[in-house]
Amino acid sequence: MSSFSDPKAIAGYAENAMRRVPGLVDVHRMAAVLLAESTPPEGRVLVVGAGGGMELKFFAESFPGWHFDGVDPSAEMLGVLKSEVQHPTRVA
Repeated sequence: MSSFSDPKAIAGYAENAMRRVPGLVDVHRMAAVLLAESTPPEGRVLVVGAGGGMELKFFAESFPGWHFDGVDPSAEMLGVLKSEVQHPTRVA
């Protein structure tokens, strides 16, 4: 079973990512700064590998006027994204 369809792994995804990737919040911040250089205030952003929505949530909180399309091969992880991100986002 893939860890991206294992309910236990999915439940701890965000916590594990924060522990395993030093500076993850800073990576999100840097990505947001780079995106903001070329994304208009009401822009649309495609997030490939949206997974549990950690990056997308950060972007949505930082730029509430942006609209997002999140794609991921794991339907289970997209379910996490839908529950975590309270922003107009299309997922596939």
